[in-house]
Amino acid sequence: MNERQYEEWKSCPLDVETLAKHSVRSASKAAQMVADTRGIKCRISSDLAQIPFSFSSLENLKVDDTPTIGWGDLSGFFQASDGWVRLHGNYDHHATAIASTFKIKSKEELRKILPTISKYEIEESIIDRGGIASAVREVGEWQRHPQGIVAASTPWVELDLEPQSAEIYQTKNPSLPLEGIRVLDLTRVIAGPTCTQLLACLGAEVLRIDPPALPELRDQYISNGMGKKSAVVDLYIHKELIHKLLPKTHILVMGYTPRSLDKFGLSIEGLRHRYPNLLIASLSAWGDSGPWGSRAGFDSIVQAATGISELCSKSNPLEGGIPGALPVQALDHSTGFILAKYILESLAHHKSGVIKTSLLGAARALISMNNRQPSHDKFESFTHKNISLIHSPYGKLSMPSIPITFNGIYLKGKIVKYGSSLPMWSSLEVS
Repeated sequence: MNERQYEEWKSCPLDVETLAKHSVRSASKAAQMVADTRGIKCRISSDLAQIPFSFSSLENLKVDDTPTIGWGDLSGFFQASDGWVRLHGNYDHHATAIASTFKIKSKEELRKILPTISKYEIEESIIDRGGIASAVREVGEWQRHPQGIVAASTPWVELDLEPQSAEIYQTKNPSLPLEGIRVLDLTRVIAGPTCTQLLACLGAEVLRIDPPALPELRDQYISNGMGKKSAVVDLYIHKELIHKLLPKTHILVMGYTPRSLDKFGLSIEGLRHRYPNLLIASLSAWGDSGPWGSRAGFDSIVQAATGISELCSKSNPLEGGIPGALPVQALDHSTGFILAKYILESLAHHKSGVIKTSLLGAARALISMNNRQPSHDKFESFTHKNISLIHSPYGKLSMPSIPITFNGIYLKGKIVKYGSSLPMWSSLEVS
């Protein structure tokens, strides 16, 4: 962690430390619970001082000693006629949506046009084109927003679980807590892949499947790809492949926009009826109900919409009123670890069913905490910056270690080339 990042943690007006520590501690304790249930003698611990470095996994990733570039040219805060908007243009199709909406070819052109347009008009125009954007709102304004009202009473994590036979999750003489557990990973970006990376490094066989038309960004894939297999499958052509995998899948993690996978026979209701032993974990940006229930989003966009960006602007008074942001993508990472916690607890208690969570839930949990208070426990003075060195198809990787240890050693796994795996379980033939 560099001096700038350290200052951002210190100046953040929200208690992001507590949110992050809670999520990592919870996941670590749940992993120990699974190990104990399966008779594995080990010690699983969280390293809280590693959290700031680990939660900046993409920013601190190096490929052959070359740092990554975290944000696209059309991502960031832009001034509107009546305030600010936050745009997300990291992916080509989202950048194209922004550019086509305003007929621009550069960031400079965009900065000239947007100050003549209302922030709400900018938001809706980009969304209508399939892009990602949000007006920067104050907390009170978001609480009066229709989506804010719908989500106000929804917990960060919703559970609908039922007991299953312990035999479902048994394997002979496991050496790692999740050995023998098969996880189908239909997630992207940070929150979902953070969750499934932890499951993979705890011993699960994790198969990530991505669509060919929308490939994951290389560095984004690497930053949370340890321990997984990676396949590319066009579900419009090979929908049956998923349903050949699911009968032998223990856990399905889905992170696409709610109901967008229904057309492939992957509605939550249909999956639960067809595969009663399956544990289904679903995460979204805004929850799955309300006017934004089918809207895509990212951590930075949720921060802007819910008032976090406006609150964080107060910690940077010299920036000329520009909205601020949390020191890391804390909604993403915390949600990833908290989702892993509930998955691990469900395994330990031999339960199947549905787990739902959202970035909006994390934002609401963070805002509801008291404003940051002086503390002597500042991530143990930021002393830990443990790096995992991995030789991969992409070259030599230097990446922040996961903030959880197994018998004193940081969890780790190899990284395979994106799309290089067959869509099948290695220990089973899927026919």
